[in-house]
Amino acid sequence: MAGNLERALSIIELLAKNGGRMPLATIADTLNIPRSGTHRLLAMLIEEGYVRQDEDHGEYMLALKLVLLALIYLSTGGVLDVSQPVLDRLVAASGELARLGVVEDDHITFVGKAQGAKSGLR
Repeated sequence: MAGNLERALSIIELLAKNGGRMPLATIADTLNIPRSGTHRLLAMLIEEGYVRQDEDHGEYMLALKLVLLALIYLSTGGVLDVSQPVLDRLVAASGELARLGVVEDDHITFVGKAQGAKSGLR
């Protein structure tokens, strides 16, 4: 099992370092993993939301799940320290609710918010 974990993490790292799309054969050849095993690992990573496949070209790329996890981690004392003053200025100017979120496909994860309305419907 540790072998599969190491290989899956190697795929994630390779995709991250190449900053774009990679076909299955290139991933397999670069990491010296059999193509059938690479396909199984990519299918698992897709199922878990870490990788996605371009429907038009078949190439694989990282999904935003890793970024979302990093933002959630940073929200405990990192990214919110930087973004909260911006959100606060935005609600002061607009009087509306402001949220900081990350969007991928049809999913959004909110990592910060500020309430602008002082009364009435919130």
